[in-house]
Amino acid sequence: MLMRLYEGKGSVIVEENAYDDLRLYLQAVMPNAKNISGKQCSKLYGLVRRSLLWEKQEETEATQVYRPESTNELQFLIQSLNLATEEEIKAAVEELQLSPEEKELEYVHWAFRRQSANGEILIQDALIAFKLVRMNQYQYLLLCRENNADVADSFTRAFNHTPDIFSEHALMIEDKSCAGWMWILDPDKERANQMKEEISALWKVKK
Repeated sequence: MLMRLYEGKGSVIVEENAYDDLRLYLQAVMPNAKNISGKQCSKLYGLVRRSLLWEKQEETEATQVYRPESTNELQFLIQSLNLATEEEIKAAVEELQLSPEEKELEYVHWAFRRQSANGEILIQDALIAFKLVRMNQYQYLLLCRENNADVADSFTRAFNHTPDIFSEHALMIEDKSCAGWMWILDPDKERANQMKEEISALWKVKK
């Protein structure tokens, strides 16, 4: 019964006679779900399903360790990142049966949850954790807890392209800032420059 919460085939039909089925699915992880009203049951089903999907993804996502010279392996990592179309993302978010606010959050965080990979690079005797995110077709974001030149150089060789933007404080995670490098590989130079200007302004990076 719990596995039904992992299914991703089609949208759940939320009609009055379907609420009983949703309650049964929820009771597999929440025994008191039988006391929840129909609409609340539908919303809660979406939240639990989303949580379980994230948990399942994190459990199966093995952290890979690379060396600074592992250019081929890092190139394979870059090429392996998924990329969903706007329509695919919207359809998948709709399927989660979330409130409008939760749908917006899921949509905004899609790339970080579904088009990213975590790993570590062994620098001398220290493991430096990183997160690589494919933001869109041509845009890649590398996040690292610390500003480490060796990590950036490793990805520069993998992309065969120097980072277009760098910020020591690109993103806040759990009250700690992360260094961020952005590669913009769009062959349309005008569009690439516009992206660079927008992200530089967001990161408050001076030209």
